[in-house]
Amino acid sequence: MKEGLEHNMNDFIQFAVLGLGVGGVYAIAAQGLVLTYRGSGVLNLAHGAMALLGAALYTELHEDQGAPLLVSFAIPIAVCALLGLLIYFGVMRLLRRASPLARLVATLGVLGVLQASSGLRYGTEIEFVAPILPSHTWEPWGGVKVGSDRIYLLLIAAGVTVLLWAVYRFTAFGRSTSAVAENERSAAALGVSSDVVAAANWALGGALAAVAGVLVVPITGFAPGTLALLIVPVLASAMIGSFASFPLTLLGGAVIGVAQSLMGRYVHTTGWADSAPFLVIIALLALRGRALPLRGFLTDRLPRVGTGRIAAGPVVTGLVVVSALILLLPVNGVNALTTTFVVAVIALSVVVVTGYAGQVSLAQYAFAGIGAFVSARLAQTQGLPFWAAFVAGVVAAVPVGLLFALPALRTRGVNLAVATLGLALAVERLVLGNKDYTGGFAGTVVKPPALFGFSLDSTAHPERYAFLCLTLFAVAALLVANLRRGRAGRRLLATRANERAAASLGIGTVGAKLYAFALAGAIAAAAGVLLAFRYPNVGFTGYSVFDSMNIVVLTFLGGVGYIGGALLAGGLAVGGALTELVMNLIDLNKYATLATSVALILIVINDPNGMAFRLTRIASALRELLPDRWRGTDVTEPVDVAETGASPTRSTPRQLVVDNLTVRFGGVVALNGVGLTVRPGEIVGLIGPNGAGKTTLIDSVTGFCRTSEGRITLDGEDVGSLSARRRALAGLGRSFQNLELFEDMTVADNLRSACDERDAFAYVSGLFLSRRRPLPPLAQRVARDFELADDLHRLPGELSYGRRRLLAIARAVARHPSILLLDEPAAGLDEHETAELGGLLRRIAEEWGTGILLVEHDMGLVMSLCDRLIVLDFGTLLMEGPPDDVREDERVRAAYLGRARDRADDEEPASMEEPKAEVKP
Repeated sequence: MKEGLEHNMNDFIQFAVLGLGVGGVYAIAAQGLVLTYRGSGVLNLAHGAMALLGAALYTELHEDQGAPLLVSFAIPIAVCALLGLLIYFGVMRLLRRASPLARLVATLGVLGVLQASSGLRYGTEIEFVAPILPSHTWEPWGGVKVGSDRIYLLLIAAGVTVLLWAVYRFTAFGRSTSAVAENERSAAALGVSSDVVAAANWALGGALAAVAGVLVVPITGFAPGTLALLIVPVLASAMIGSFASFPLTLLGGAVIGVAQSLMGRYVHTTGWADSAPFLVIIALLALRGRALPLRGFLTDRLPRVGTGRIAAGPVVTGLVVVSALILLLPVNGVNALTTTFVVAVIALSVVVVTGYAGQVSLAQYAFAGIGAFVSARLAQTQGLPFWAAFVAGVVAAVPVGLLFALPALRTRGVNLAVATLGLALAVERLVLGNKDYTGGFAGTVVKPPALFGFSLDSTAHPERYAFLCLTLFAVAALLVANLRRGRAGRRLLATRANERAAASLGIGTVGAKLYAFALAGAIAAAAGVLLAFRYPNVGFTGYSVFDSMNIVVLTFLGGVGYIGGALLAGGLAVGGALTELVMNLIDLNKYATLATSVALILIVINDPNGMAFRLTRIASALRELLPDRWRGTDVTEPVDVAETGASPTRSTPRQLVVDNLTVRFGGVVALNGVGLTVRPGEIVGLIGPNGAGKTTLIDSVTGFCRTSEGRITLDGEDVGSLSARRRALAGLGRSFQNLELFEDMTVADNLRSACDERDAFAYVSGLFLSRRRPLPPLAQRVARDFELADDLHRLPGELSYGRRRLLAIARAVARHPSILLLDEPAAGLDEHETAELGGLLRRIAEEWGTGILLVEHDMGLVMSLCDRLIVLDFGTLLMEGPPDDVREDERVRAAYLGRARDRADDEEPASMEEPKAEVKP
């Protein structure tokens, strides 16, 4: 027995060491990924393909041409470093102001170019490569035998890590990279060139990718079709290091390598060796994430979003034309249309989850695969008819969508994209790639679909199957259009635009994300069912992570915020109508993928909003050229505001009491035992020098900042443990210093989003009920009072800064809160606008009974408007009393003047004597 235990332990150690070697390669590649992310903020999904290029060049030079080892090693490193420079200056630098999604899609375009080029030159055959490192067998102690090459790989990875750590910690270049990663604008103010930093890091990242590719190819062999998948464990390693820490990235690579090796040895279920480490990392990532972004979190704008309004004439005309094509075209043309409609349905799921909800998901083909798997297996094993299998496949994808949504509740941006990619890989390897589940070597065979005794066999009746797919797309598109125009759509757009602002209006961002993933999963699964039943022999290999990446690319090209963009994505897919048309006009043959990838990069650079956005603009311009009688019905919805209206309903009277509030950030005390009271109908001013803690107090009271001590009550009810959303529903409203508007909604929809009911039924009814309700009376009153009635159809970005700020305040008021906390509402307003704002706030307090806590630096507005003033200094309550008493208090004067002397610039502090503007009653 003792010998058996010893043998098992030796076996365990040997496989762990094998994993350490591979983990070292993962770590080297991941360090390069960390460099490109730190230097430019771009997640380079083409990093694995760059490693593929390095491996290809080494194999060709050393194995095929017989070049010396050092030359064969150095040339791939130099070429990939140069490639990194070309990618940055040729693509990424041009996309510096584009959305993160645009930059991510651009790297997918680079991935496509590198993969297609590799396939054209090297084919798909695996070529075995001789070892580079000494591969002697070492026996460090009895019975344990390890390969020396694996130890050398780990030592190389450790050496690279130590070198990078030292360079980036102790050199000027390293400090510059850290400065750019922390704050690009501040770094530029210090004379640091972000271009130089980014370019150098892209070059270094490319070089490290080449090193990893060259070192791994003797282990795996040169396999052009699979080497790009190196990106998956590399992403996981970089995630462990938070895309920042070199030592933790090394640890991550080693852990993943060992875990994969041991699971490959001891776990015999297909797929676990590749999937389990990633799933554990995703769980850790979700645990250490945040439910809401920090105040300093900046979200770049995603591409534009369509209105969801349906122009009946063009839609009916399009359906008639497509129906005629299905009936008239030959079989190849009909099959191309079928492919277009099916892929367009999957693209609609991307429109929902990414275009509307702003969640970057790289897993949509995994949902389609679940729909195909469940429906086909049930049809074969249980004899379910097509319609029942269809329903089962769609329903089964909903809980899977909810599962995929869990990382979105705690992560966002790059981390969310990687998490969904990992989950998609798990579905691919554990379910769709497991022959124990998919029917063994015999596979899955289904009967031709039929409805009501009417055969829909795609082989015997391709036109019937095309009509089925067209019907599914039309229904799904109608549901998505209804969603966009309704309350649920506004919740998704609010979540996409600004989660903090959405929560401040009582919008459940958690529910919105769960709903978006569940609905997107169901839509993609419906398309997956049609893919499964298209032919009798069902294959489950067409639902890979690369397919999921590709559908995001295609939808982005078409227009990720537009229903028409989904249809264009279907046409651009392999076998789609547009692709087949181009192939018939231009014989691209084997260069089709390469040409598509190059076109993708060019389109992303020139028009990141997608083709549908550009076509919409062109159609609008052409329509304006037509005579009035030929223009047809204007699909732009008019928003009317009554000239007069009844007095607003008074808000529910509630008193806000803050007692002994303390907030600490590490060792810094931002607020120290602050207490205040705001009564119904009262305006209380909160003033103090910059850095006194005023915004922190508002964040704490409204639930956006954790409190260390103290109690917050609303009409005697403790709300300190409630989330920001629940505090908003309880009656706490607020505005933000940085406005935080919903940029892709019109002014009217910004106000609607505040007035909308928060019922869960809207997530269901919004799909089927498309009736557009008029602007609520309260929103009409707010629009009129804030003089926004003429701007209701405009987007916030079309307004001046002063009117944008008025919109931010109006939206907070439209929620009809009991207590309204305003953070510098007059900033950026001229004297007239400030006076008008003061009058509006006074009327809101007196006529609506709303209590207002006003944070403002305009002393003229504060002194003439507020009933009481509270003064903070360094997070401590300095004084509370009527404005006249505060104006004369020496401690207050000393605090303001003392801070002014400490400031580095020559800006004159706000005067407490001369009012800037009189409040208009």
